[in-house]
Amino acid sequence: MLKQASWGKDILIETKDIEDGRAFCTKIRNATKFITSFMSKEYKSNEQLNNWMAAKIGAAAEKISSSIASCAFHEACNELYDLFWNNFCAWYIEGCKIAPSPRAIEFLAAILKIAHPIVPWISEECFQEIDQISFAKIDDSMSIGSILDYKMPEFSAAATNFEQVISITK
Repeated sequence: MLKQASWGKDILIETKDIEDGRAFCTKIRNATKFITSFMSKEYKSNEQLNNWMAAKIGAAAEKISSSIASCAFHEACNELYDLFWNNFCAWYIEGCKIAPSPRAIEFLAAILKIAHPIVPWISEECFQEIDQISFAKIDDSMSIGSILDYKMPEFSAAATNFEQVISITK
């Protein structure tokens, strides 16, 4: 319902919107299961892919923070959906299947922190699951201040290079 919550618009509850929300939460849960079970593999990390994902998370965190601050919840939801479904799951996790990365759990934790104001129950549950992994070096703070102030390092050159790879393969 937050996806439709723009200024001056009545929220119409439809079955499709509830199904979309359920599918998104299921995707978050399945990605968490995959990442936590996948972490026992040997690593041959792709730094270009990691840098691209870090840049995407940083840019999305900034957009989502400003959207929430201005009460534009529909924009925050759309940005979160794009970050998680179209970038993290469609590109990053698929890339990790070829070249597993120890940073995958860090990126998932960052996305869960960013998602917490929008989908608090599922993000908290998944965050607790990845927090139980002993080798995960993540900040365990899920407070709203830590979420809205979250910053990922910028890697604009790597992001640009990987964006070119994505545009070629589409």
